[in-house]
Amino acid sequence: MKAREHYQALFAPLEAAYGPVDQDTMTSVIGFSAGGPVSLRTIERHNIIVTCELSQYPEQKRTTDGLKYEFLSKGWLDLDQARKLFTALGALSMDEVLGDRHTVDVSKIIKSIGPVVRLKLFSKTTIGRGEYGIYQVVDEKIASSLPAERSMKRTGITFTGPEVDDQAFLASLPSALRAVLEESNGFILLHGALHVRGACAEPEWHSLRHAWRGAMAFHELYDTVTPDDIPFAQDCAGDQFLLRNGHVVRLLAETGEVESVAIDLQDFFAKVEEDPEEFLNSAPEHPLQPGQLLHAYPPFCMRSGGPGYSLRPCSAREVIMFHADFAKQIAKVPDGGEIKIKVSPKAPHSSRRAMNKPCGQIRPGKRREK
Repeated sequence: MKAREHYQALFAPLEAAYGPVDQDTMTSVIGFSAGGPVSLRTIERHNIIVTCELSQYPEQKRTTDGLKYEFLSKGWLDLDQARKLFTALGALSMDEVLGDRHTVDVSKIIKSIGPVVRLKLFSKTTIGRGEYGIYQVVDEKIASSLPAERSMKRTGITFTGPEVDDQAFLASLPSALRAVLEESNGFILLHGALHVRGACAEPEWHSLRHAWRGAMAFHELYDTVTPDDIPFAQDCAGDQFLLRNGHVVRLLAETGEVESVAIDLQDFFAKVEEDPEEFLNSAPEHPLQPGQLLHAYPPFCMRSGGPGYSLRPCSAREVIMFHADFAKQIAKVPDGGEIKIKVSPKAPHSSRRAMNKPCGQIRPGKRREK
């Protein structure tokens, strides 16, 4: 694979979170392989600096996470500091095995920072047959002053999952998600506004293993979801929140579209805490029982001539399967195209009662609007 294509794929999660990487690559006459400084790229408007050659060296040791990788800083290093620090870390990566949460003494490299930096896995990407990543380098003094992932604030819990009964599965999860489930094995906020799945076999609607790796896993239901996407949560209407390369994206269940919503789990829960009704598109006037989702007719992605939407509680399984089938059927319908819904005798009882208007148009962008 060419270097340009390699870095387009590797930087995709970074660009999803912060926008396009600046075009210019900062290199030296004497390259890194000959003892010179490492090449760098930037997203200047966010003071982000990232290396862009280390992961292609065969000599680089894979991390404890099994990745070839690059280094990233955000906000706390200037260009000269980053060049000096990342060149030294790059050389270290050719000789030592590093990894997520590892610390490195840099007191002899740059006296103005440190003396210790910590590595934090920012993203993980499959490129061809290889696994690659970006590790954010943070000042240990700054990192230790930040709230720990395990203490992410959550209020309004109205259901808590059962005890963990799948320890092997829990251990296989990314560290940030594992920390959440170790504190509480999944939960529901505000009577259905948000449902975070747990590491358990039963009930099935609460099982993360079932949603991720089961016969009806979301990557089996939607072409836009990959087997590596972890469907850790859903909102009251069945839109799914996926952990993708460390970032959180939302699967719009009616259409199969995917949009970025948070740079990581901590950012996700902070946004939930700040304004759950707005961020989650919740419907507090429609409280749900555990295992239920709201079924909307007409679907939110449609423009209808009727007076509004009918919202009824239905089993989560029925709503999820309805959305997946509906998304497949409208996949090739252009924005503004007209569709007709024919109610099947096998449709859920609550759906048959709600579907009383047969026609509507797909909204521009196919986005869900309440």
